[in-house]
Amino acid sequence: MPTTRRELLQTAAASAFAATIPWLAAQETTKPRADLARQLGATTGSFVKHLSKTRAEGKLRLLDLPKIMCDELDLKVLDLMTATIPSWEPDYLDELKGKAPRRDASSRT
Repeated sequence: MPTTRRELLQTAAASAFAATIPWLAAQETTKPRADLARQLGATTGSFVKHLSKTRAEGKLRLLDLPKIMCDELDLKVLDLMTATIPSWEPDYLDELKGKAPRRDASSRT
């Protein structure tokens, strides 16, 4: 099947982006964590339109998401898409980090 204009533009945009940020291509990949192998999770980008910084009807707060994912859905992996983080203020980030479930450090690889 021939390449569509959309595919060509997406590839060109991605290539241009990677070429303009040299450190992106040079980044080392991290070794997958053994304790998270074969675990289900979600990325916040999947439901970006349903997230809110404050409590709102029909919306989820990012601060509430770790508890919902862990306690109610029994999911172990939450991939935060940077565009879904409503504030980069240190206090907010510390609060978000504090909501993350704690794991035994010895289980990390």
